[in-house]
Amino acid sequence: MKKITSLVFALTILLTGLTLIFGTNADANTISVKERSDYSLKEAELLFIDFLKNKNLNSEVGSEEFTKYAIEQFYSESMDADLLKSPYYGVLMAYISEYVYAYETTIKNTDNANFINDTKDVEIKAELNQKLAIQKEKTIGEVEREIAAEEAIAEATKTKNSAALASGTYNVTAAKAYAKKWWNGRNPNYESYSLDCTNFTSQILRAGGKNMKQPRTITPIVNSDTNYWYYTTVSRVGVPVDVRSSSWSVVSDFYAYWNKTQPTKASTSKSQLVTYADVGDMIQFMKKDATRYSHTMFVYKKGNSTLYLSGHTDNYLERSFYDISSIWVKYRVIKF
Repeated sequence: MKKITSLVFALTILLTGLTLIFGTNADANTISVKERSDYSLKEAELLFIDFLKNKNLNSEVGSEEFTKYAIEQFYSESMDADLLKSPYYGVLMAYISEYVYAYETTIKNTDNANFINDTKDVEIKAELNQKLAIQKEKTIGEVEREIAAEEAIAEATKTKNSAALASGTYNVTAAKAYAKKWWNGRNPNYESYSLDCTNFTSQILRAGGKNMKQPRTITPIVNSDTNYWYYTTVSRVGVPVDVRSSSWSVVSDFYAYWNKTQPTKASTSKSQLVTYADVGDMIQFMKKDATRYSHTMFVYKKGNSTLYLSGHTDNYLERSFYDISSIWVKYRVIKF
């Protein structure tokens, strides 16, 4: 009898240990501690939900408050101190990156104020949920390897003068003139967003002479396609609607489109990129442990061993590269 009792006790201890090691997906409290890259995005979502609950925020996936918090942490230079000091910061930031990317390549724009109205469209809701479901089956490591592989393929097949992509002579003087005119304002010919950085840099490129590339048929929503680059107006039930490709205003997709033809360089060293970049180029920024870049700025001037950058979201005409917040830890230049 004692042997049976001891065996049951030993098995209980063993099973308890296995639960602690491997965890389950039931809730955040049962997720094991492991390497960041080994967490699934499904587990990361549960941890994010738990994090928001502890902050007394709406933790329902897709809700206005949930989305607003994720977007602000992904884009903003001022991040929540609670998130930064969380022991799960790296896992949470990876989930935030993928959630925001799924959201902004599905919903009309990245302004949370428009989220509720836009997502009344059942098909759009379904597409958003489908994108999230696909990503949640992967680990953070798998997601990062996929992104790296996609960029490597684009780099390996790069063609400088591909007729399939937008062309046009780039006039840096005209691009600078546009940046100077609109750095602290919004051109009424384009829909503007509070998170406006890449939308603004696309406008600069267009003003500098880069031609837009459009498909024959354009649906009246954001079009997640990195083979085109455009901003235009179409009719939706007789009403003119501004539409764009995701490459026009989404940081990752802007890069994916232009990386097909333009020289690029990524580094954690600002000094290396100061040497590499010239006036007229674009620079993107990535936060620590994010899976995707979250900001784009235009090189307005170069001198005094630095780059002076123009951009929106936080409006600047000539901000020194070295004054950019250390919240961003990696950078890449797209040369034009």
